[in-house]
Parts: sequence; structure tokens; C-alpha cells
Amino acid sequence: MRIFKICTVALLASFGSFAFAQNIAISNVSQAEGNAASNFQFQVSVNPVSATDITVQFETLATGSATAGSDYTAVAARTVTIPANTATVNTAVSVLGDTIVEAAETFEVRISAASAGTIVTSQALGTINNDDSSTLSIASITQAEGNAANNMSFAVTLSNAVQGAVSVRVTSADGTAVAPSDYLAFNQVVNIASGALTQNFTVAIVGDSMVEATEQFTLAMSNLVIPASITPANVILSANPITGTLNNDDSAAITVASASIAEGNSGTTPLNFAVSLSNPIQGAVSFSFQSVDGTATVADNDYQAATGTVSFASNSTTATPIAVNVLGDTRLENSETFQVTLGNLQLPAGIAAASVQLQTAPVVGTISNDDAITISSANLRVTEADGGTGTFPLNVTLSAPSALPVSVNFATQNLTAQAGFDYVAQSGVLTFAPGQLQQQIQLQIVGDLRDETDETFAVNFSNATPAAPLVSLQTPSVTITIGDTDAVIPVPSLNLFGLMLMLLMFGAIGMWTQRRN
Repeated sequence: MRIFKICTVALLASFGSFAFAQNIAISNVSQAEGNAASNFQFQVSVNPVSATDITVQFETLATGSATAGSDYTAVAARTVTIPANTATVNTAVSVLGDTIVEAAETFEVRISAASAGTIVTSQALGTINNDDSSTLSIASITQAEGNAANNMSFAVTLSNAVQGAVSVRVTSADGTAVAPSDYLAFNQVVNIASGALTQNFTVAIVGDSMVEATEQFTLAMSNLVIPASITPANVILSANPITGTLNNDDSAAITVASASIAEGNSGTTPLNFAVSLSNPIQGAVSFSFQSVDGTATVADNDYQAATGTVSFASNSTTATPIAVNVLGDTRLENSETFQVTLGNLQLPAGIAAASVQLQTAPVVGTISNDDAITISSANLRVTEADGGTGTFPLNVTLSAPSALPVSVNFATQNLTAQAGFDYVAQSGVLTFAPGQLQQQIQLQIVGDLRDETDETFAVNFSNATPAAPLVSLQTPSVTITIGDTDAVIPVPSLNLFGLMLMLLMFGAIGMWTQRRN
């Protein structure tokens, strides 16, 4: 039975081939492009089927909106065989898929030169349907503000390229950053060329040296324009917010300068400490201060304790100086110091603590002593003692009492009198205790029996402590005059007789002396 059926089919096919002419046709193909190479299968059909193979020539044509080489691979004439007893056969054209958003594109194919039968449809259309989409977006940018005019660079970006130019309007809006003090307002159309993915644009930034919080402005996109051939749904605007963030890159230092003042003799005098801020700050700033004893103390009535707060107005670099009242007196004393400590820095909201530095180095207030005293003495006349040593006091005086110990060096110096013969050389240090006004140097005068004129020596003073201008020497040197007290024995004019008489007298005295011994 099976053999009979096969024979019958073969007989009918053979009969049909002789009874009917074969019509040959090629069909259109329409499918998505894809993102990589894929095949469009064109169907070549014959009706009725042939008992023998039929061949045709297949090729692509240089027509249609698709471009050979970029959208599909051109096919030169090639042979396509429809096997015997087969109604259809496929032949492929490679379509080059991509991610570009584009209109539907077409190319044409053709069959010719059939070995048998009649070609009733010789050409077919291959339609490459776009299956890509693209989102237009702008990435947010964060950068340091800078100290001068500069730019913030944004990019309008397509997630996939579009076949044809795309444009969008970009508009800025104030946030915490305000135009035109922080940036310049932006309202422009940005164009992206056909096939390009991105286009840059810049927003002008107004840099400065002010310490401020991080600031932001926003950008918005509108009025999207795409090629007419592109389906609107295939190109859309991103809904993500777009911000330009300006980070503060400025810093400021608060400093208080040390200061000094002459003490004065009475009452109170303010000692002012200058306060400065190296860069302005957006918002009010304040800190507290407090005086602290040093060698100058409140208890000793050197100055009056002080505490308070110093404030800088927003955008200002100056503030009222810190004032501490100094109390004057007439006491001789060393220059004294106290300190002013700073703390409790208060910054506006949003200002980073690290961007403002409060001085940590000590602020020193110096109260300079403006009182002075002098050391003085007076020339002295003394009388030598015959054959002995006499002591005479030399008074040394301070012009006013001192709250400090005062000392001065002294030393004798030969003039016409000679140390060791006429007086005893001395040197040393005189020290005045606080409140003491006078000290004495005990001078020692060596007496003799010689009849002589007055002789002098000096007492020199040096190295007063404390040094000038606190203590100075009113009389750096005084003169000591030694007055002679020996009588002059008259010597008569002698002739030869007188000389012999004197010799006899001295001889008699000598004999008398020997007898006594």
C-alpha cells in the first residue's frame, strides 16, 4: 500500500508539472532591528511545487531608506535553490542592529533568472523597525566655589544616540545659591548633533572669599525637539532633579592682637585688644573672652577683671576691640602681664566648624611700668686721723620708695689719693630693700703725720638694678676729699754754727733715750 501511495504522488506531481506552470514569488519581511547583527529571512515560494529543483538569482537593491554597510549587509546576486517538491525556501539578509534611535528603515531585494516557472513577484521590502529609545538627562555637579569667576560645566546626555538633531531648553532656578551673587542665571537651548550622545554647556559661577554654607541652584529641561521621523515616545526627558552644588572652599581666622599700655599714676585706662577676621562670614559670628591673672593680678589692683562677648556682623571683618581697664599707681615695679583667653565660638547654621579658626595662642596684655627713681649721693670731705684709720659713712639715697629690691654696684677709684696709703680700696653692692630709702658705704681713711695738701679719690656707681629707665644714676660718681691735719714745723735758716748746735742737741737726745732703755 505504501509503495502505491508514493508512486501515486510521484505520478500526480509529474502530471502537474506538465499540466500547470509554476509561479515563483518572494515575500516582504518586517521585524525589529535588534542591537546586534541578525538575519531577515525572505521567503521564496513556488506554486504549485515542482518535481524538479528550481533556481533563482537573489540580490539586494541599492534602494530604500536603509543604508548598505551600516544598516544591513548588501548581497550580490547569488543562487537560491527551491528543492523539488518544496513549496518555500528562506534566504537571509544580515541586518546590522544598533542602539541608535531612528525611524523605520527599508531596503529592497530581488529575485530573477528562474530556471523554470514564472516569477510573479520579483521584489520584496525589508522593513527594519526601530526598537531603541533614549532618555535625555543632565547629571548634577558639585564643585568648589572658588575665589574668582569660574564655570560649572554640565552635560546634556542621551542614553542612546538619535538619528537627527535633538534640542532642549535648560533653565536655572535659585536655591540656597542666588543669582547673580552666587552664579549667573542660565536660560538657553542646548543642541545635540545627530548621532552624538552629549553636549556640554556652562553656568557661570561668581566665586568669592566669603566663608559660607554649601549652596545649590537647580536646572530644569523643557521644550524637547526631536526629528519628525522619530516616535515621540522613544525620546524622553529624565525626571531626575538637576542641581549645581557650590561647596565652600574658604576659611577664616579670628585673631586678637596682644597689646600694651603705660600704667599711669592713677585712675583707670582701657587697654584695647584689636579683634580681626581674615575673611567675611555669611552670618553673624561671636566668641567669648575672659581675663586671667599673670604677673599682673586683680588682687594687687593692677587691672580690673573682664569678661564678655565679641560679635562680627554678617559679611563684616571688624568688631569692637576687647577692653580691659588698667589701674594706675606710682609704685616702681616691673612691667606686668595678664592674659585674655578666647572660647565658645558660635557660627551660623550651615557653616562648617573646620572653616573658622579661633585663635588659641595666648593674648597677652602688658602693663608697662612708667614710674622711675634715681640713686644719688653727695661729695664728701673727711679729715684724716694722725697715724690711724678713720671710718666715715657715705650716704646713698633713693629718690622715692620702691616696691622692688634695688641694688647698685660701687667701687673706689684713685684720684690724687692712693689706695693703701691714703684710704682703703672698696667695692661691692648696695641693696635697698622694698621701701628703704638710704644705705651707707663705710669709707676707711688712712691717717699719717705728713704735712700734705688735700687729696681726693672717687666712689663710682654702676649697674643699677632694675635697669633704666626704672632706676637710673643721678650721681654716677662722687668725690671724697681727705683734708690734712698735720702741723708744719718751721725750719730756721742754718749757718755753720747753728748746724753744729743742732747736731749736738740730737746727740744729747739719743743718749738720753739709750739711758731710759
